Amino acid sequence: MRLISPLLLFLLLAIRTVAAQEPLIVAGIGGQPPFAVLGSDGTMTGLEPDLIAVLCAHLDEPCTMTVAPSWSDLIGGLQEGRYAIGFGGLSANTPESLGITASTPYLPLLAQRAVIAHLAGASDPLDVGGLKVGVIRGTPHALWLEAHLPGERLRRFADDEEMFLSLHTGSVDAVFGDGLVLWRDLLQAPLGQGVVLAGPGIAVEQDGLVLALSGEPALAGVVNAALDRMAQDSTLAALLERHLPGLPLP
Repeated sequence: MRLISPLLLFLLLAIRTVAAQEPLIVAGIGGQPPFAVLGSDGTMTGLEPDLIAVLCAHLDEPCTMTVAPSWSDLIGGLQEGRYAIGFGGLSANTPESLGITASTPYLPLLAQRAVIAHLAGASDPLDVGGLKVGVIRGTPHALWLEAHLPGERLRRFADDEEMFLSLHTGSVDAVFGDGLVLWRDLLQAPLGQGVVLAGPGIAVEQDGLVLALSGEPALAGVVNAALDRMAQDSTLAALLERHLPGLPLP
């Protein structure tokens, strides 16, 4: 039996140590406010860059953040192992449909009710008989309402703009849909002045926002454990509240 010489053993250990210090390459796509925005100086800001910074601190591993020039580069880089982690406001269904591993959701996508603030009461508008609720026809949210509310209480719309205008004019008392979409497209828009989201959230689609991961076997477990620690020590909640003010959190 041939023995490994002390010099060779030293070199092997040195290689492992250097490899262990190689940073995780994290790539993101800009133009996805409030998740990731690329500034004119090439700096990425937003919820997910801040999330990555805290995540890497919990991983206790060095990370290098870079900007993916395109979606195809981001996806290809994850598939080829050039990138360890990818972000860009991805829902869980997106990586899975591309055969890419996804982290556990850092933010579940829950359905919410949007109501005019001065009309909001302590009761859930879905539970108050006689109130009219708007929803986009043919969506999972419409199917959920159709299974839980009398048909005469529903008002179905073709698009968000028509539905939001009906809430603004009082044609409906509340609108029902994905809470994050309502927060982004209604509450942050002129028609959303004086509108609030009324929880608690409802898991209609069983979906959530995730980080995309390369196929490295141990990576998913490590990232998911770090996200869990962030949830337990409230750093995740603090990030979400800072970047998504007014969105009811689970």
